[in-house]
Amino acid sequence: MITMAPSSTDGTTAKHDSNARPDSAALKMAGELLKAQQCMLAGDFAQAEVILTKGDKPHTSVSALDLLARIAIQKGEFRQAKTLWQSALKQDAGFSPAKAALARLETPWLLIAIAKRIAVLIGFAAILALTGVGIFTMAGSQVKPATPAQVAVLPMARKPVNLVTTSPVHTPDAATQTSHFARPITAPQSTTKPLIAVLPPISGCIVKTNSAEMQIIFDEGLFRYHCELQETAPTHIEAVAEALRVNASNCWILIEGHTDAIAPSGRGPYKDNYALGLARAMTVVEVLRTEYSLAGDCLMAVSAGEKHPPFAGTSEMETRKNRTVVIRLLPRIVENTNPTRGPNP
Repeated sequence: MITMAPSSTDGTTAKHDSNARPDSAALKMAGELLKAQQCMLAGDFAQAEVILTKGDKPHTSVSALDLLARIAIQKGEFRQAKTLWQSALKQDAGFSPAKAALARLETPWLLIAIAKRIAVLIGFAAILALTGVGIFTMAGSQVKPATPAQVAVLPMARKPVNLVTTSPVHTPDAATQTSHFARPITAPQSTTKPLIAVLPPISGCIVKTNSAEMQIIFDEGLFRYHCELQETAPTHIEAVAEALRVNASNCWILIEGHTDAIAPSGRGPYKDNYALGLARAMTVVEVLRTEYSLAGDCLMAVSAGEKHPPFAGTSEMETRKNRTVVIRLLPRIVENTNPTRGPNP
């Protein structure tokens, strides 16, 4: 015969079952905290604050206070964030995230970040201003395109030839004629000055010439990364500067910046390859102007970005070579309005 044990009436079993089940209120608060974190990561700060601060029991846990403080930082409310982190430390003095955040708030990190952003904006403004000045200078100079008939080859800077002749004087006697000394007269000049001079061979460079311009291409490129010059770049730039100083006095010197086909990430100082190419051109202009005393009124900086690369290959070597500038010599055409007189001394 089997007997049934009487059920307990002292509540021991019921108490054991209650401890085995999780607290529903704690689960609800944990779920709301997780939902608030997801809203914050999605950028919905207002909804995250509503979840944490509204309802019958606003969240006052250390994690909730830390999350509210981080939302306040994102909204620019630094004092509110500091108060929330201090409240979290009152509950848990060893809460390391709050300690680290308060220590960071005590440093001038915000001023440093603002200063960096202002410096970047000033740099971009300076580049745009210099580009505008260059374009305005080119437009005001009224440069005319050269034709094949206008291109003359100069071995070196050549002086105009003066012909010494005796001008006949019609007088009644020979004595009057001998009183007039021979005087120089200038041979008739063409209406334009010679345009493009022949450059001597330049170490590390390729020189290309057509009827309209001359191009100097650095056959190893110039830049290692961004605007950082390669080790051999100063030597090649010096050789080009010496050749330009002697042979390119009648030319505009256009410095055209180039890049490879890899676009910048956008997080650095250059938002695209056009800005990077212009910065490289300005770097070379400053070197030619300050270190080699080339006249600044004939130097102009432009950018081609990744368009029209000087080297068309796709290998890694060709890609590195395109991190460079191309120096273009454009003729300055000056019309002589009085051909009977020679050029100004």
